[in-house]
Amino acid sequence: MKAFSATWACISRGDLEGIVPPELGEAFNFFPPKLSLPQNHVSLAESLWFREGANYNMITRRFVFDAKSIASLQAKSANGKPEAKTSRIVTLSCLIWKCCMSATKAVSSGSLKPSVLAEAMNLRPRTKPPMSDGSIGNNFGHAIAVVHPTD
Repeated sequence: MKAFSATWACISRGDLEGIVPPELGEAFNFFPPKLSLPQNHVSLAESLWFREGANYNMITRRFVFDAKSIASLQAKSANGKPEAKTSRIVTLSCLIWKCCMSATKAVSSGSLKPSVLAEAMNLRPRTKPPMSDGSIGNNFGHAIAVVHPTD
């Protein structure tokens, strides 16, 4: 999707030099296809997203953070230790997760509930050697973190 969107954006801007040609066979060398998904992944997805008769009342919001605000959050999270500086995405993910946990606590009579954060990671730059940005396929994994109220 990233390669498709980037190519579309370049064409829309008239920037034909910036187009990255798709690399159709590269991902296969790193991630050969599996015949099927593990059953626990399928059942979890079904229970979370495809519940029959579920009443979904969802609200979406867009939050925009400027560079100065992110740098300030990073400095707070480092707590005076420059070697502990987190990435921009980790810093914002933690802030949003913390706010979600606070909101859950507020609507559940002040009790903190267990919480799970799952984020998709682009595996292209993490392979040895790194894959090109034009590599096409499901080149992502999940980073999962869990917080339990008693920990």
